[in-house]
Amino acid sequence: MVGQVARRLKRGGVFVIQDYFRYEGITIAPECEAFRRVFRAVCKSWRVRGGDPDVGCRLPGLLHHAGFDIKEITPLVRLARPGSTLWEWPDTFFDIYLPALVKMRLITSAHERAFRREWAKRSRDPGAFFTSPPMIEIIAVKR
Repeated sequence: MVGQVARRLKRGGVFVIQDYFRYEGITIAPECEAFRRVFRAVCKSWRVRGGDPDVGCRLPGLLHHAGFDIKEITPLVRLARPGSTLWEWPDTFFDIYLPALVKMRLITSAHERAFRREWAKRSRDPGAFFTSPPMIEIIAVKR
């Protein structure tokens, strides 16, 4: 994709990317094995289909080699607490994705139930929080 953008962008054109650089760095607190198991399975599901949940680590090099100068790299992590709008993001994602992980045999139905139980507990816990998967924003200019 970086090469395609480089071919179409004029000299001096700006390319801004936001992507994951360590997906498994997502945190739900208090932590437990059910969460870690599901996050590992999500990453594995992307890798087996050719994806890279940590592509952000490679993007600066890919951009440089494609003819871009990196102007800025900024880490992006968001924190949500139960009841907030951002707290609903994992609700929606995992409602859709957990059954897919079971179907792919990356987790079992028992693992899915354990995750849902633990998530429901955190959703009622005023001390709970989660941080989004770490991302980076890169601003690059075509040479």
